[in-house]
Amino acid sequence: MKKVLVYKDSGQPVKVGDIVHDRCTVTSIEEPRHSGSTGRIHVTNGSWSQGFYPSVFNAEWREQ
Repeated sequence: MKKVLVYKDSGQPVKVGDIVHDRCTVTSIEEPRHSGSTGRIHVTNGSWSQGFYPSVFNAEWREQ
């Protein structure tokens, strides 16, 4: 089964280009590397870029 990062409230997949927290754009998604990892969502707001845990954006990995 394939794991997909989704928003918890809607179940919709997180996609590159999504706007999160009203001003950040998702630039990439890093899958978990092992069972203890959560992966990362990388975002930018134009002046900076950073990776965050998926839970910061109310997202989680689900098997599809």
